[in-house]
Amino acid sequence: MITPQPVSSAGIHRSNFRNLYADIFWFGVLAGSVIAFLSVYAARIQASSFQISLLANALRYTSSMIDPETLRDAMRSWATGVSIISAQSQTARHGMTLNSFTSVSLDPPLVLVCVQNNVRMLELIQEAKEFAISVLRAGQAELSNRFAGRTTENVDRFEGIATHTAVTGAPILDEALAYFDCAVEATHPGGTHTIFVARVLAAGRAEGEPLVYWNRNYRKLGIRD
Repeated sequence: MITPQPVSSAGIHRSNFRNLYADIFWFGVLAGSVIAFLSVYAARIQASSFQISLLANALRYTSSMIDPETLRDAMRSWATGVSIISAQSQTARHGMTLNSFTSVSLDPPLVLVCVQNNVRMLELIQEAKEFAISVLRAGQAELSNRFAGRTTENVDRFEGIATHTAVTGAPILDEALAYFDCAVEATHPGGTHTIFVARVLAAGRAEGEPLVYWNRNYRKLGIRD
């Protein structure tokens, strides 16, 4: 006959505490798993919502896109200055007529230019990571034409033209109305063009009036006293 052994109350309490700790531990593990699952699920929902939003916007904008000729015709009403963008690599120098140029910030000093993807100038700027802008003055339409077009893409357009350099070594026209010597800080894709944001390292201006381009022709400013 087995005589029952009395169990002390202290032993019962220790056993209960162990069970309680075990329950708390596994509850914490379960709660953590649930929270992790909900976080991942919420992130997936958010990502899916964002992707759906992007797709909806793409479809909406695609359906309302205008054709290139309509945009080109409207942009002819925007009068701009005319400049020559230039760059100097270890093996070559090149320049190109440019009117897609604007200031971005005074502090830090930043400017922005847009260069077409299929021209020689793009590769040269990407290689040199620097460029200069020479702003043309009234009466320099011939220079603008000289640095434009595809027939002179592979010749030295600066031949016979007086130039100087500032910081980067890119050629600057001596007779420019103003100049900006720049180092590329950021590059962004922009459809048929590449957008360069650059820090201005040096700049200067002379007296005179700018060459203006409006509605497919060169213009002069009509300044009234």
